[in-house]
Amino acid sequence: MPSNELNKSEQYAGLSYKWKTSPSEQYFQHFYDEAMRQLDQPFRNISPYWLRLPIVQECNIGNALGKVIDDEEKFATEIDVSQFMPQELSVKVRDDELIVEAHQQQRSDEIGSIERHFVRRYVLPKDTKRNCVVSHLSNTGALSVSAPKINSPTRSVPNIH
Repeated sequence: MPSNELNKSEQYAGLSYKWKTSPSEQYFQHFYDEAMRQLDQPFRNISPYWLRLPIVQECNIGNALGKVIDDEEKFATEIDVSQFMPQELSVKVRDDELIVEAHQQQRSDEIGSIERHFVRRYVLPKDTKRNCVVSHLSNTGALSVSAPKINSPTRSVPNIH
């Protein structure tokens, strides 16, 4: 074996010297690897079942943090609220805070009852026009909220003849 090649044990341990394992060590390593593989097999078989349970799916409220843009033109955020109806969403500006809230009333399913609620608060930058905040809900359930900046750069618009 060339001197620059490392066996798996050396690669795993990050070691640069060579050693050989005894036959008994190799047997026990194989035995424990095989035992762990056999113990893991039942869980691999049922894991898709667990992922299909409604309670597991109901825990996912999407990406509540979302994408935030804060540049010289605007402050904007986009949040995945696809599991909420438009009437369950609320966007408010209070002082220097943008508040996005979603509340889904309690409803029953085959396991029990579910009620979802989340609040996401953003501190608006000082140079944001608070009275110009607009929101838009896309068909895919992405809520976009944006507000222009006070000193946003202006651009020339060509005259139409």
